[in-house]
Amino acid sequence: MEHALGAYAPDGNRFLVVAPQREIKPWIQGLIFRHGPDLKGNLQIFPTLQSFRTPGMGDLLCYAVHHEAHLPMDQMRVRFYSAPLQVLTPHERDRRKLLTFEVSEFLGLLDAAEVFRTVLRPDEQKELFELLTLDNAGEAPFYWGRFVGRLERRAKDMLTGWNIRAWPRNRIQLLCKLVYYVDLPQLR
Repeated sequence: MEHALGAYAPDGNRFLVVAPQREIKPWIQGLIFRHGPDLKGNLQIFPTLQSFRTPGMGDLLCYAVHHEAHLPMDQMRVRFYSAPLQVLTPHERDRRKLLTFEVSEFLGLLDAAEVFRTVLRPDEQKELFELLTLDNAGEAPFYWGRFVGRLERRAKDMLTGWNIRAWPRNRIQLLCKLVYYVDLPQLR
């Protein structure tokens, strides 16, 4: 586990790994490479809490194990929590399709976040997320035209190719969170 800061395996079916956020993608890829399609189970990803918070990390781990008991173990799935306290009440995120993914789908989302992060500067990312989540749909076309007019050709092509304006709001929010879990390719 070259990308992990620490690991603990209480039995042959469960393990706990602590890794930096931006090492999640290469770690999952390595796991899939080593174990192949026979790998089954649920990988739960969530950031840590500060030690003085209540509930603590021990509580969150108990909740994660409790909620995992209801999930099938027929294939490899990823449950992604962008904030630690989301572990306490996963049902709302699951209903909005922001929680559970097949491992290949999750890696694809991380790839998309990596491309997104590479092509758009941080200020452009922030402006795009604000624009795509505007409450006033009448203003959106005006601001969209101004925004796209300032972008480089590569960024325009990416946004057009992805048809990102047609994405559901929850998918946009997910992409917004996933950019923190990927590195810029040239910095590796």
